[in-house]
Amino acid sequence: MVKKVFLNGMEVTIQFLISILGIICLGALPKLFYGFELHASEYIQSLKEVFVNLMDISNLQYVKGKFLFPQLFVHYKETIIIFLAAFFISLL
Repeated sequence: MVKKVFLNGMEVTIQFLISILGIICLGALPKLFYGFELHASEYIQSLKEVFVNLMDISNLQYVKGKFLFPQLFVHYKETIIIFLAAFFISLL
């Protein structure tokens, strides 16, 4: 039973990762075609840029110069400080 649940969870995880990879590849697809010519090197370069931009979570942008979450980490830090202070005070 546990083995079946584990394998089902792995299958769903693999399907999810393949879906995300497919969406990223389709998102970079316009760089592959320029007119009626194929530009594989520009497509690969575009894929690299997308992966690099996705890995840099603190600088996520939806348009050049416009950040997706401009104040998210500032407020997150403040919330964590308040939460940890309350937690340590409750231990006293």
